[in-house]
Amino acid sequence: MNTLFLLPLLLPISTSFNTYRPPRSLDPKQVEELRKLRAKSINNFGQSMLLSSDQEENNSFLSPTSVFTALSMAASGAAEETLDQFNEVLHLGSSNSRDGLISTTGLLTDAKHRENTPQLYTEANAIWIADDLRVEPTFITNMETVFDGTAQKVSFGLESAVTTINSWVKEHTNGLIEDIVENLSASTRLVITNALHFKMGWKTPFEKAFTKTEPFRPFNAQPKDVSMMHSTKSLRYSANNQFTSIILPFENRFSNMLVVLPNNNSEEALKTCAHSVFSAENFSKLVESTKKERISLSFPRFTLERSYTLTENLQEMGLTRAFSEDAQFPGISPEPLFISKVIHKTKLVVDEDGVEAAAATAVIMDKLAMFEAEKDPIPFIVDRPFITALFDTRTNEVFFSGIIRNVESPPASEKEERTPGSGNEEL
Repeated sequence: MNTLFLLPLLLPISTSFNTYRPPRSLDPKQVEELRKLRAKSINNFGQSMLLSSDQEENNSFLSPTSVFTALSMAASGAAEETLDQFNEVLHLGSSNSRDGLISTTGLLTDAKHRENTPQLYTEANAIWIADDLRVEPTFITNMETVFDGTAQKVSFGLESAVTTINSWVKEHTNGLIEDIVENLSASTRLVITNALHFKMGWKTPFEKAFTKTEPFRPFNAQPKDVSMMHSTKSLRYSANNQFTSIILPFENRFSNMLVVLPNNNSEEALKTCAHSVFSAENFSKLVESTKKERISLSFPRFTLERSYTLTENLQEMGLTRAFSEDAQFPGISPEPLFISKVIHKTKLVVDEDGVEAAAATAVIMDKLAMFEAEKDPIPFIVDRPFITALFDTRTNEVFFSGIIRNVESPPASEKEERTPGSGNEEL
């Protein structure tokens, strides 16, 4: 099992709730190791989350990083069996590792502020507290120092609370996600939110003049016209008996987009590939197995939005106690609390210039009064369901993952459309 939060530099494990104390200096090697181990936990959690929430008739697109972070904030106030289940579901590696979670996250937050490394995505955290809820000071301190978040009092049951939270989400997702909660009752005591936004241009943009109206072929449905982008370029590529894949580089060398096409055009093959690709170990092996090839690429221009209520999925994954009358969150408040709902929303926009993606997660807590050699290019034509991921090239952390069965895009205009020779060449 992964041992993410048991490195020697971390605080000793205890049953008390400790406040994070930043070190005077950071060892770059240890920080890098922590980043990789955190990415491994996120990817293993993300594989389970994606497959659990996937519905065959719909696209799936979620942010493992966003859900993981929001649940980690809740876990930092959990205890006993509730904490054990968080550790198991989030792949933290050891029971009673709350202090390790806090110290590791705090160290990575410190490193982010001290380093001059470009950030791949912007991320924001906030907790929204009922006016009359007594919250443990340590929890608020750790939200601010460990998770780089903010804390704000609101009046749940009033429309103003919903407006305030949704406005915060809209601001921190660049307007891609306009709301995360629809209504909050007076029994709501605390809401934990995470917002994540990614926007990056391709290393070599697609030429809009080569975008043409062409068919995309969903499973068990008629082909539909979409705007298909075209380019011939040198890309990292791999092929095996299950699937072929390419890696599309962004202008920032620390992030890429993986696209995987199953060899068999079936729902079974698509899910088998998703199960194989998104485990932490297999994902890294797949990325490392790719080699530069000259690729003739056809890739759809599309936009998708997804909304999830993850409450049942998380319980199926083993996080049951947090949603029950036996929930244990003494590190958050002396008032008995339980998680009533976990909401997750995402949006993805892919076009000739690049990719923009956003995610927001809300953990709603109620009181317990209820329950290179020149050769012919290899064709890679994304005109049927596929799997995709946006990932950090340094750690292979998958911060967005998806199973795309259908795409919606306006047909390419006649002005845009022209038949390319080989698209825009890049070698």
